[in-house]
Amino acid sequence: MDVVTILTNSLQAAFGPLAAFYALLALGLNLHFGYAGLLN
Repeated sequence: MDVVTILTNSLQAAFGPLAAFYALLALGLNLHFGYAGLLN
């Protein structure tokens, strides 16, 4: 069990393009349903 490899892989996954996509998706859903709740 190589600790450096595990840390490197986890950092690459945390700051990769897929993580950024999920963050933007969650932010968009928050804004969408937040405004829908305010208008309702």
